[in-house]
Amino acid sequence: MFMKWKYFLFLLLALLCATFSWSRYVNLDQGSPARYIGSEVVYFKDTTAALSLPQVQQAYKEGRFIKGANDILNFGNTPDAVWVHLALRKTGNNAAYLVVGYANIEQVDCYVGSGSRWNHLKAGSLIAASPGVRSTNQYIFPINAREGQDTVEVWLRSKTRNIMLLPLQVAGVDNLYAIENSNNRTIELCFVGFLLRFSSSIYFFTLQ
Repeated sequence: MFMKWKYFLFLLLALLCATFSWSRYVNLDQGSPARYIGSEVVYFKDTTAALSLPQVQQAYKEGRFIKGANDILNFGNTPDAVWVHLALRKTGNNAAYLVVGYANIEQVDCYVGSGSRWNHLKAGSLIAASPGVRSTNQYIFPINAREGQDTVEVWLRSKTRNIMLLPLQVAGVDNLYAIENSNNRTIELCFVGFLLRFSSSIYFFTLQ
């Protein structure tokens, strides 16, 4: 009996470790360079929309973040602030970028760094973008690593009174242009799909 429990606990610990490591790192140099990374990150819904970065980091330590289930995260029409955490791992000194491919978000705060040193970048449909952030029909945040650092932590906070759609991509200098020009059609299709599902739900509700 003891050996069975020991074997079960070993499997459980291995599963937890695999899940943690899988959800913690996003590799810029692996997989499709144009992929959406919603299923590779973890997120937290701040129902007060008032938590600070240290408070959200504490929630992360307590295991209150949820692993993304879809490549493109869709939270519908929510009053919550949504926090996304990822650690970007890359090789070499090439520049890296986090692309939020949906411009109809009123405020996006991006904290880049590690430990207690964070560079706070902003963008959104209602605020001016921080220097170095590109704000057009999407928001592009530079992810800069310090000398000798190959992993950069990112905490992304999004808040809007519109539909909360978070199509996230990581890009290097070699594929950033292609991603910028391919996002429009993808997001249009996602938005149309969401409206169709919403319309069908209203229709079936009226039939009851």
